[in-house]
Amino acid sequence: MTNSTRVRRSVVGLIALATAAAACGGSGEEGEDSGGGTAAVSGEPGAVGVGDPYYPEIGNGGYDVEHYSVSLSYDPARPDIVGETGITATASHDLSQFNLDLVALVVDSVEVDGEVAEWSRVDDEIVVTPKAPIGADQSFETVVEYHGTPTPLEDGLSPVGLGWNRLEDGSTFVLSEPDGARTWFPSNDHPSDKATYDFAVTVPGDLEVAANGRLESNDSDTEGTRIWRWSMDEPMATYLAAVSMGGYEIEEAAGPAGVEIRNFFPPDIAETASYDFARTGEMLAYFTEIFGAYPFEEYGALVVPTALFSALENQTMSLFGEDFVSGDRTSEPVIAHELAHQWFGDNVTPEVWSDIWLNEGFATYAEFLWFDHDDPAFDLDATMVGLTSLELGPIGDPGPDDLFSQAVYIRGALTVHALRLTIGDEAFFDLLKRWNDVYAYSNATTADLIEMAEEISGLELAELFDAWLDAPEFPPLPTPDSGT
Repeated sequence: MTNSTRVRRSVVGLIALATAAAACGGSGEEGEDSGGGTAAVSGEPGAVGVGDPYYPEIGNGGYDVEHYSVSLSYDPARPDIVGETGITATASHDLSQFNLDLVALVVDSVEVDGEVAEWSRVDDEIVVTPKAPIGADQSFETVVEYHGTPTPLEDGLSPVGLGWNRLEDGSTFVLSEPDGARTWFPSNDHPSDKATYDFAVTVPGDLEVAANGRLESNDSDTEGTRIWRWSMDEPMATYLAAVSMGGYEIEEAAGPAGVEIRNFFPPDIAETASYDFARTGEMLAYFTEIFGAYPFEEYGALVVPTALFSALENQTMSLFGEDFVSGDRTSEPVIAHELAHQWFGDNVTPEVWSDIWLNEGFATYAEFLWFDHDDPAFDLDATMVGLTSLELGPIGDPGPDDLFSQAVYIRGALTVHALRLTIGDEAFFDLLKRWNDVYAYSNATTADLIEMAEEISGLELAELFDAWLDAPEFPPLPTPDSGT
């Protein structure tokens, strides 16, 4: 994610110098059971939250999601949606009850394995009690029908609402990092539980729908609407899931190694946006060379018709505001940054939010790598030395209020550069590729990175990472291959 113009400009500047109901159907009073029999059950309820200290009540225990099937109907003349989400999961222990994260939307029904399930709403959680307990390691499917007006979260981290956003013209977009997925579909809303997805979105026939993964079809029906079907076959964190609707021009191009590039641009700036994003294929080719094979089949950009002051690496379909379209390619660092996240953040995703620097440090460093590759006059080492003059606090455990602070981005990139100088280019670029291979489509931690870097380099690196991630002030950059 590029979080704000403050962060973006600091880096770029240094380079240059149905109607909602009031009550939930099927549920009793808030926090109470929905009624019906209370047969004796064995097993234990799943935990409320996954134990992430930054967001203790986000995500849920007791199960692992394998697949989401999200169906939505939307008319831009109205703010509400009608949705149905199927969730295929596996119980991690004998499971008598489990939670789903869902904000504000009205639940109409819940079924587990085709049987009506008891459920209740407790704050932003849907508590589901299946008719019979689910055995450990057993796969089960939950189907939730719901409707209402999605309500974006205001958490102070994002310059726009977090999650589902609707513009005045009725177009919508999704910006969910870190926990906004729960504003538009029921989920286990934590990055440690990645899953595959398919989306079926019904909209008026004159709208386009951008989503993650592969566009399967966009068939018209007899009612003047179209159903857009997308599938994301590689596991994805919930905060990267996105469905966006509006009037767009779609630009398609063949990228390197068979990757299909598909961009969605507002018609009035489509030509300018096409110019600004035209080098995506070149960046993709270069990053594939140094990071390893691109982990997905498609990539593209969605530019929404409003200023966002931020961008987000939604898996295979990065999100940008119209403020990133200028006609002079000054947003090239951000375009490179979001593309690099497809490897660092989307393919390999942090296990916990405190390791956010693994996303932002590597993606920010990728900006510098791109300029070092593309511009013979660019001096990478001098630029990194210049960045050390900034006052940047520790980032190994930045705290939830500073997830997207300037320090996480720039000190994160400096940490990556210090690692490169310490272990040398051969080991460093081997590490980048092996990281994306070994942890492909899964989660990893800072400890995993240190272990892999030590294995590849033969050096002990704990002190290096302690100094660069956790010390109040970071040390001078090491000399190349010094090991110090």
